[in-house]
Amino acid sequence: MQENLRLIRVFIGSPGGLDKEREAAHAVVKEVNQHNSDHWGSLFKLMGWEEAIPGYQRAQDKINEDLDRCDYFIGVMWDKWGSRPSNDPNGYTSGFEEEYCRSTKRIEAGLMKDMALFFKNVDVPSGMEPGPEIKRVLDFRQKCIDEKKVFFRDFGDIDSFKDAARAKLMEIGWREFTARAVSEHDDEEEDRPPLAESGSERSPTNASGLLDEGAKDFLSKILGRSADWDATEPSEIARLRLIAVSVSRSGNDDTHLGTHDANLVFRYYRNAELSDQEFTALIDCGVAGFEHQNVPLWRWVAKNDMGWDYFYRLRILATVGTDTEQVGAIKVLQSLGSPLPTHDSYFNKAGVLADWLSENTDTRVLDAVVSFLGTNGVEEDIALIEEMCGELPPYKKSKVDIAIVEIIARRSVEDALRRICELQISGVEGELASRLLANPQSITTDTLRSCLSAKSDAIRIGAAKILHERGGIDEGSANSLLTDDNVEIRLIAAEALCSLGKELNDDVLEKALKVQRPSRYSLLGVSKGGPDATQLERYRANRRAELSPSELLERAEKDALQYKCLETLFRRHGGRAVSKIREGLEDSFEGYFEASTFGFRERHASDQKTLDLLDQLIPSYKKSLCNAALQSLCHLSRLEDLNLVRQCMDTLDVETDESIFRFIARFGEWQDVERILELGQKNLDNRNALAIPTIYFAQERAAALLSVGKNRVVDLLNLQLDARIRVCLLKQIPKTTLVSFSNEVLLRELAHDNTDCRAIVALRCVQALPKSRVSDLLESYIDHDNYRFYNSIHWLDLGASLPRKLCKEVASRELAKR
Repeated sequence: MQENLRLIRVFIGSPGGLDKEREAAHAVVKEVNQHNSDHWGSLFKLMGWEEAIPGYQRAQDKINEDLDRCDYFIGVMWDKWGSRPSNDPNGYTSGFEEEYCRSTKRIEAGLMKDMALFFKNVDVPSGMEPGPEIKRVLDFRQKCIDEKKVFFRDFGDIDSFKDAARAKLMEIGWREFTARAVSEHDDEEEDRPPLAESGSERSPTNASGLLDEGAKDFLSKILGRSADWDATEPSEIARLRLIAVSVSRSGNDDTHLGTHDANLVFRYYRNAELSDQEFTALIDCGVAGFEHQNVPLWRWVAKNDMGWDYFYRLRILATVGTDTEQVGAIKVLQSLGSPLPTHDSYFNKAGVLADWLSENTDTRVLDAVVSFLGTNGVEEDIALIEEMCGELPPYKKSKVDIAIVEIIARRSVEDALRRICELQISGVEGELASRLLANPQSITTDTLRSCLSAKSDAIRIGAAKILHERGGIDEGSANSLLTDDNVEIRLIAAEALCSLGKELNDDVLEKALKVQRPSRYSLLGVSKGGPDATQLERYRANRRAELSPSELLERAEKDALQYKCLETLFRRHGGRAVSKIREGLEDSFEGYFEASTFGFRERHASDQKTLDLLDQLIPSYKKSLCNAALQSLCHLSRLEDLNLVRQCMDTLDVETDESIFRFIARFGEWQDVERILELGQKNLDNRNALAIPTIYFAQERAAALLSVGKNRVVDLLNLQLDARIRVCLLKQIPKTTLVSFSNEVLLRELAHDNTDCRAIVALRCVQALPKSRVSDLLESYIDHDNYRFYNSIHWLDLGASLPRKLCKEVASRELAKR
């Protein structure tokens, strides 16, 4: 299953009496997700009344908040119309009517995509008048028939309802999948329009005819040679092919020089006087291959005969190139920090944005545009961006909305958050959401409260956490958040109620904070689902943290099942409990568990089954307690504990934790290198026969390695490190250390087997070394028969070819992406 599945929220609205249909709808959603989510890359989530917590009435305005975050509306009707949602005599006559009307308005405004209605057959005996509620349902159904605007279907029983609902969900799923799918290149290229609308032609030739003089001279020399096959070198064949692809007219295939030939041309002709046509074709080739960053580009950009305007050809390709050229050119311009690529009377800002944000724009191009606008766009462009994306379908427009948020956030996070809430922008997750909420001091409480109704889970969770820390969640808001569809927000709500003296009872906590984890399917087998009490345990841990040290100790010593009280004592009061921590780690808490279970064993001496169960549980309790104690000891950061920490790392099944890496980084020595690399990996292969060993805390491992090996960095680089650790290590090496490396060391790293490692070393060289030394490295690297990895050449060429300030800026942006 894909790691990042897009959530498609579907709201189900219905009056009372249809509980079985609502349960069936949830079952159908689960079935559809199980069989299709991996292929679609999407996951349906059904929203409605079901999340309500016993004892807490969910108001209609809260329902409307959930509805507003949904992409689709499904209504189910039978023999009831429902009751008024408020006391307003002029208001809606039922909650369903309000939900239906609200959804209709949102669809008309482009904020919701579609709706469907399902009517359960109503039996009205012949000669009898239907009751008032049934009559309202039948009248509503007839209105749907007459207006012919809404999809609806009748059903008779649960099975037919399931079939209808399944068919509609499958239709939505395939529609979403098709709309978001990246078009594959066709074997046969489409006919392209004339030059004014296409980038398929190269730069105009000069007055000398079809070929420039430089190309003619080269061809003449080739033709003047003997007919022997060996008389021509591979590099000359590469240039011959370059000249061929540099000449093109409408009706010809859009062809670029191949990767190997492009690198051959760079190796043997990088300092030669090539024709303008060849330079242009080489730029086009580099741009088309920029995504893989294994084709030379920067030298040709710098040599293109356009004065100081390095970006001219790039701007042409970004606006009228093929889809592949546009994607590459836009990404290059983004790395260069370029503004919108305007270049003539039509391709002003409005013209460029109109083309980029057209309904027919290829998905790959749109994604590159959105990324570009998010980093390089300016606020004065926003009005034009909004105008030009008006015709985009909602799923594409939502991408542009996120780019606008990023533009605004560079000036005002507050304004960016308000826009997210006001326009109900979805998809603001991950790194962007973290950046927006990274500095709470700059965000007002009122804005944070408005974020509680945002469509983005990440924004709602972050805002709720900050508000709770400020004491900004009152009882009413907490009760409302307790019905949120996200369990992390429900945890925050429960914590807020507790801080207000309104602690929830165990039944409500179980309902609110324990969720059902779905099964996951992969090539390695099935990961079975089941109850997930992670958030419930966090809540209980927070309550334990409110106990005094003496209370925690008393509980833990009376009963081994209360060992988590001892963990809390260590984490919260480590300084006061340091003697007990050391004592426990010395014997892996054998003494503690022997003493705390003594009474239990005596009471159940005749019940061997119970004692066996206890013996099965103790090892996991012991492991958890040892890890809590070790982490607490490392947090105290005392040199006298170094040997004990080493002993634990060597003998216990220690879990990876940042505190241990920081401790070893501060007090460790070269002998601890292996401990740093092995931390958290002990017995990993024995935990699951299908487990794939995973490196956690790569940055922290790298920092610890650099600290203990600060005088032996070259030795660190000679170790067989996991690529993820090596990448972090290379990024963290101090600039002064990198500069002090000999060219021999740098050349060896530029020839490393891992692509990312090579790219980072090359970019760090561009960032830190003088241009002359980068040029020397490039020359040595190209001329060495055992080196010549193409991406190393690509990035070294950046530092050797472009102005120093510009190439350092590009290197910084590229490193930030890795």
